[in-house]
Amino acid sequence: MSHSFSRRIAVLSAVATVIGAVATTGVGAGIPPAADAPQPLSPEESQKRFRLPDDLVIELVAAEPLIADPTAICWDEKGLLYVCELHGYNLEGHIEIQELNKTGKLDTQVRRIQAPEWAKKAAEEGTYGTVKLLEDTNGDGRMDKATVMADR
Repeated sequence: MSHSFSRRIAVLSAVATVIGAVATTGVGAGIPPAADAPQPLSPEESQKRFRLPDDLVIELVAAEPLIADPTAICWDEKGLLYVCELHGYNLEGHIEIQELNKTGKLDTQVRRIQAPEWAKKAAEEGTYGTVKLLEDTNGDGRMDKATVMADR
């Protein structure tokens, strides 16, 4: 890797990770999201909001739909980029809150306990990990190919 490359920070953007996971699993169907909820930003807009020291540069190397719900990245000694995705993170908590909010009364109780077993069971199918190898096949600095190395 070049010296300038080693000074750059790779940004992996996962726009609306929880919303995306919920949408794909059908959880919470019929319960509209809060109208005042913050809306997801595009990867390019997210990149603009980073504040870095003057000697660092940030570049977008991958975004949805190539990746979703990234939790870790690793460049190996050959310069290959691996991404770990954790789909459905805290889905059981989201399911429980959706159920509590069906009453129409906003639930504001802070809980420091495990989700109930029924919520954990409901979240099992939508909670899993994936490891992907990302590649830049056209040399433009943006990853455009993902190969699933491990899933579930």
